[in-house]
Amino acid sequence: MRTSELLTEIRRALGAPTYQARFSNADVLAIASSNQTNFVVPQIRALRRDFMVVQEDFNIDQDEDTLPIPERAVGRGIRDLWFTEERTSPTTGDFRRLKYIDLSEILSLSVLDGETYAYYFQDDDLKIFPPVPRDSMLRLFYLSRPGELVEESRTCTVLSVGTDTLTVDSVPSNIVLGSDIDVVKVKAGYKTLFKDQTVTARASNSVTVSGADFSSTVSVGDIVSLARETSVVQLPEDAWEVLIWSTANEMAVSVGITDVIAQTEKMVKAALNGMQLAFVPRSEDPQTIINPQSILRAGTTRYASLLR
Repeated sequence: MRTSELLTEIRRALGAPTYQARFSNADVLAIASSNQTNFVVPQIRALRRDFMVVQEDFNIDQDEDTLPIPERAVGRGIRDLWFTEERTSPTTGDFRRLKYIDLSEILSLSVLDGETYAYYFQDDDLKIFPPVPRDSMLRLFYLSRPGELVEESRTCTVLSVGTDTLTVDSVPSNIVLGSDIDVVKVKAGYKTLFKDQTVTARASNSVTVSGADFSSTVSVGDIVSLARETSVVQLPEDAWEVLIWSTANEMAVSVGITDVIAQTEKMVKAALNGMQLAFVPRSEDPQTIINPQSILRAGTTRYASLLR
């Protein structure tokens, strides 16, 4: 859904034409962005179905014991962490989280259970023990905050894709030489394909990022915007109704339209229920059938715990 479509749906949900003029499009999108961050995303996160979870790889050039938490990580937290000892090797190391009560004892050691690594949070960093070796790679999984919703006039659409240059319909005035930009997928998933890329050349209908390789990832129709902005709603489609009705409700509350407030609150609850039903479970795997004579059925074996 593009933000122009979102605006239409929110205004339709609000009704109350007398009050519509009090809200500019920028006002409505600011309210929608706030609801997206502070209401919809936490609701999605609570279901723990790994929507909006992204991976980010960090090449380690020297022995490293500190990894900054990515700026876009929701709740300043992570979902998982692992590493490869060589950047081209599939062999992965195992991480476990340390309890603070164990830190003084653990950190006095030079190794931790052979090849095992551990991490703990300190301020806005992940601290790793023992330090991972140089020439390895850390892979971090985290829930990524969607972009701030803006009008489509602040973004542009990809018309053709080169290696480090994107030809677009028209580069907006807010994107200038030296700007950091994002490229967002316009089809389902709505993921950020490239983030925080610095514009090294700009023309009226193209942007270039030296050193980038857009050719195998970006498609015609994808959206270019300033970093952390987007004119594409980066939520799962089953969450759109929650965003629409919660924003309409916020607008109704702000101007005190009592009868509209009651209706929008009812629709927010219905949209939340619909989202929860759509999301749970995300993976509908068939039931595993186990041979009644299998050792997994034998309650006296060490495998019995797998069935509990």
